Amino acid sequence: MIASLLVAIPLAAAFLALVPRTERLARWVVAGAGGLCAILAAYAAFVPQEPTRIALVPTLALTYAVSADPLAVVLVGVAALVVAVAAAASTRVPDVRLYAALLALVLACIDGALVARDLLLFLFWWELVLVPIALLAERWGTGRGGGTTRDLAPFVVLDSLLFTAIASLAAIRGTTDIDTLAALPLAPAAQTLPLALMLPALVARLGLFPLQVWTDALGARIRGALGIVLLPAFSFAAVAAIIRIAGGLFPSALAAAAPVLVALASVGCLSAALVAVAREDGQGIVRTIATSRLELVALGLFTATAASIAGAVLLVIAVALSAAAAELAVAAVGSRVSLRSIGPPVRSGLAGVLTAAVALLMALPGSADFAGTLTVLVVAYERYPIAAVLATLSLLVTAVAGLTLLRHVVHGPHIGEPTRLPVLRYAAAAPLVALALVLGIAPALVTERLALDLIGVALR
Repeated sequence: MIASLLVAIPLAAAFLALVPRTERLARWVVAGAGGLCAILAAYAAFVPQEPTRIALVPTLALTYAVSADPLAVVLVGVAALVVAVAAAASTRVPDVRLYAALLALVLACIDGALVARDLLLFLFWWELVLVPIALLAERWGTGRGGGTTRDLAPFVVLDSLLFTAIASLAAIRGTTDIDTLAALPLAPAAQTLPLALMLPALVARLGLFPLQVWTDALGARIRGALGIVLLPAFSFAAVAAIIRIAGGLFPSALAAAAPVLVALASVGCLSAALVAVAREDGQGIVRTIATSRLELVALGLFTATAASIAGAVLLVIAVALSAAAAELAVAAVGSRVSLRSIGPPVRSGLAGVLTAAVALLMALPGSADFAGTLTVLVVAYERYPIAAVLATLSLLVTAVAGLTLLRHVVHGPHIGEPTRLPVLRYAAAAPLVALALVLGIAPALVTERLALDLIGVALR
């Protein structure tokens, strides 16, 4: 029941946001829907939920199968919070009703992909999320002139391979139910081809090296409050799919490919960190640091023990929170060049949010980023010591990039007299920073709930 509500609530919010003459309420409707989804997800994390399965067209193996399992609700809760913050922080947006409705649709697609326990249902939400992302980027981003369509084209091509693999499994097994397929695994030799078709689409959304250039290009078109939804929209579903589908259905083939994937992730960690140091724009630095941290998430996933996967999930949550908070703070400074161009009443609060967010993104000890990073690196070192060392070096480089960002934003030049800034532009980031700190103090809130769920899919 809760799994279905997590999708229905943002869909209802999308319709309500489109009601005429609701311009002042539209984004608050979406923010409220995100908050409600976060509360429901938190409830489901502590109260186990039974999966829902309804046969729609048995002859075509079409089923409605959803489950509010621990992995889904943990990611849904964070995604809902990020979307709610994005809606609240989106002040002075033109055509706000359509903007809010598309934000709500993004959340519905994220939730739908995470709670889906059927491959075709998962693919529907996985593919549908590209539509509101494209419209948001084209209308409110910097993607005018057809560039957004070009940036999304590689994802659509790879998703066609994903569909081919799913259709093949349905023809061979007579079902697309993920749990049924996991109970009847393919022979190890037969797992290679479907995994080879599926995996590129999954790792492209996560941003695995060298495919991160596609997510980076798309991210460059979506900035500020709108931009913070891109990371959970792509990476959360990708993480869940790698765990449940790639690891759950094709464990032998994924284990064989793991050394190559780990090598790519470790190289990606360091290369993205070096790029972050070379960048000069604040939001670009934040995005590139986040890309480096997502490579570390991939390292944990493909190390493929229960501990490393739990650490990777905690880390992707932490990166989504800290990167969103940092991007909101940097975007609030905007064309003012530095904090010195902002009026004194707001300057100290914005400086505090920005400093805390960047410190979290750099894996400050005591933060969720640090807890997830430490878990991944310790476990990865046992199996892939060279990869773990490269990833550790990337942390030092990203720390330099983060300090450079703070120096530019806090001490950079300013233009004219200090200006006023709406408090909500940056204060909305406070819940994100607070949750990242709470999860750093008590990471067991995530890892303990994932433990039993992940043991069954961890590769031996």
